[in-house]
Amino acid sequence: MSNSSDVPFRVAFTGDFLDATGQPKYRDYGLPTFADQPQIAHRLITTSSPELTPEQVGDAHGVVVLTPRVTRRTVSGSPDLLAISRFGVGYDAVDVPACTDNDVLVLIAV
Repeated sequence: MSNSSDVPFRVAFTGDFLDATGQPKYRDYGLPTFADQPQIAHRLITTSSPELTPEQVGDAHGVVVLTPRVTRRTVSGSPDLLAISRFGVGYDAVDVPACTDNDVLVLIAV
């Protein structure tokens, strides 16, 4: 990961935050938090799969996950990833030991 101060912290949201029509499933899932924060860039992962893949994570530093599983493959193939935030409760779909082994912080976002 670059240490340059001009590189924003990149956050990705899994695509399942939107319904089949492309509308948000939840009235607020945190996007307004980033509105006035130029040091944070955010994007939506446009593909959906049961497991979050390294390709979906891409160069994100943090990912907010709704339902996809976070596996050892997810975190070991994502060198820029620093944090996984599970939207909701519980870590049943997150391989916490794999995150720990790869220095990826795991959080709950509600």
